[in-house]
Amino acid sequence: MKKFAFALIIIAAATASVFAAEIEGTVENVDLDNMKITLADGKEYKVAQGIPLEILAEGANVILNTNDDGTATDIMLID
Repeated sequence: MKKFAFALIIIAAATASVFAAEIEGTVENVDLDNMKITLADGKEYKVAQGIPLEILAEGANVILNTNDDGTATDIMLID
């Protein structure tokens, strides 16, 4: 039982480090060539490969999930 509980703690710690932050903002600029987006607050985020930036437009409201190095690993459009 102790080994099982320890394994759950390790999994929880690993999962927590995958998503470092959840950031809500408005898209100001989409840089398709460099896979980056800039939010209205001026902060720029590199976007992980596989995320279709083509669907984002300036003015879109989004929630970004970022990893420890600040790379956006998930982008959700919100109304």
